[in-house]
Amino acid sequence: MQKRKHFLAVGCLLFALGMIGVLCFMNGIHKLNEKNTVEYKGTFSKIEATDTGKNIYIMIYADEYTNALLVSADEEFFDSNRIYELEKGEGIIFRIEDYKKDLLNQEKVAFVNIVELRTETEAIFTLYDYNQYISADAKNARIAGVVVTAILLSVSAYCVVSSKRKREG
Repeated sequence: MQKRKHFLAVGCLLFALGMIGVLCFMNGIHKLNEKNTVEYKGTFSKIEATDTGKNIYIMIYADEYTNALLVSADEEFFDSNRIYELEKGEGIIFRIEDYKKDLLNQEKVAFVNIVELRTETEAIFTLYDYNQYISADAKNARIAGVVVTAILLSVSAYCVVSSKRKREG
């Protein structure tokens, strides 16, 4: 029985550490800026959109790129109507996360998420808009991660304490 408690304590501790790592990673996902993103220009050709009710997924195609440029957003954070008003041949400027730059024009990659979109004259959505959306979208996952981590650490501590009591008693 003691070995099972030790095994459970170590397992819960390892999972808790993994959850802490995930939470640390999630802490940085809404902190995009010009230093950790790359800007590209293109010529708008067409869009395809899917509306799931809460989120809108818009695939923007530009003549210069083989991949679609994916806009995934909640209408609460930006007005997607301007995207639908883009005209064929209109210049667009977009940003992607720096670590995804090698995905552009990769035939195996269907789309690349963009984190900012504008034309020469106006911003359609900004990095700030995107960061606000991601932060709000990840809120429930963060809460769940903290709760799961607390439970795992509690179970681990309980196993260690009860194992010590048995040895002493």
